[in-house]
Amino acid sequence: MAYDTLSVGGIRIGSFPFMAAVVFSDVPPLGLGASPGSFGVTEGSPDGTDDLRLEIKSLGTLQAVYDAQRIEVMGFAMYYDAYETNSSQITLGGVDTEKYEAPIVTYTQKTQREVGRFNTRKVSLSKSPGDNQPVVLENLRTTILIGDSNIRFPDRLRNSVLLALNATSSGLEWYVNCETAEKLNFSLDFEFDDRVNITLTAKDLIGRIEERVGAQEDLGCKVFLDTLEDDGEFIPENAAAMYLGIPFMRVAYVWVDYQNNQTSVAKAKQRVANSNIVKIEKGGIKATLEKDNVGRGPIGNVTEEEPPSESSDEHEPEDENNKVPIAAIAGGLVGGIAVLGVIGYILFVLWKKKHQQLPEIPPVPMEELGGHEKFELDPGHKRSELPDAGREGYHRELPADYEQPRELSGQPTLAELI
Repeated sequence: MAYDTLSVGGIRIGSFPFMAAVVFSDVPPLGLGASPGSFGVTEGSPDGTDDLRLEIKSLGTLQAVYDAQRIEVMGFAMYYDAYETNSSQITLGGVDTEKYEAPIVTYTQKTQREVGRFNTRKVSLSKSPGDNQPVVLENLRTTILIGDSNIRFPDRLRNSVLLALNATSSGLEWYVNCETAEKLNFSLDFEFDDRVNITLTAKDLIGRIEERVGAQEDLGCKVFLDTLEDDGEFIPENAAAMYLGIPFMRVAYVWVDYQNNQTSVAKAKQRVANSNIVKIEKGGIKATLEKDNVGRGPIGNVTEEEPPSESSDEHEPEDENNKVPIAAIAGGLVGGIAVLGVIGYILFVLWKKKHQQLPEIPPVPMEELGGHEKFELDPGHKRSELPDAGREGYHRELPADYEQPRELSGQPTLAELI
């Protein structure tokens, strides 16, 4: 990895990270935000509880764009929409108010490390409409895992979901019949406050895999639901904790702000062509959206800890006319999750086999959006040829985009990239 100046049109960003890798799985983190560390016991945590280790390895990309004074706050929004078509995007320094349903609830934490953590008032599983005996857990300590392809629940809730899906285990993974699961009426409801509620259905929790053969040929969808266990390390059962990865992001719009130490959550809209990108000002998302009633503003501003003091670094732009406050990037599907572009990286993937030459990278099209510039990357991908994972009946050659997200063994998760 090296750092140099990135030039796109009239934009110049210094100290921007560039990288090269022999294979795609060797690509280092993109440096957008916090990523999950090892799933293990964090000894001596301030509140005396065991928790998931999170680490902020680098804010390289986000930091470079911020230092170049292209955004006023060091934050970004995530929008995953990859079902019939893929229109996922990451927005640096702003939010797209057309991509979520107002209101939006905001949690303010004391430290940067706690960004992405908050308490969820209630989670309930209903197996059918009118279920008079739902599984309910309250006041769950919640961690947003930007790139984890799974949701991680306490065993009681996880087992209830798998039972409702009529899932079948295969090793450590669970599978279902796609058509049967999609017809189920069960729902997972997340209640954040009085007016922000987000619901997941079976469609949000499963993803198609390649055709299977043998006794389980009808089980064509994987369930993206996991335990609090990973890589041989174990988090002691904590009935009041959950970790929300990609399945949750499919129905939620999330903004994380590493400058004001804030996390905002709203119900996402899907298949929305309109766009209204609002630059978040240094005072944070609540102050920005409530100013002139932009986007109808957030209705919740939960301060779990005292908000951080304002930085002495004013970070004023040098030239207001040359300032590009927002960068929005659209991406494609890789490995069953929405990989949201490469955030302007020049990424070289060199295959050892047959010394394949790199395809030419097309120029980045630019479209004016109300005074902002939107950067879009072509979502097309080549076919991926991956080594056999040793599981009989799997075919590892997949096209790039699907009606539903899919997962490939050997491909990095978004957590590894971020």
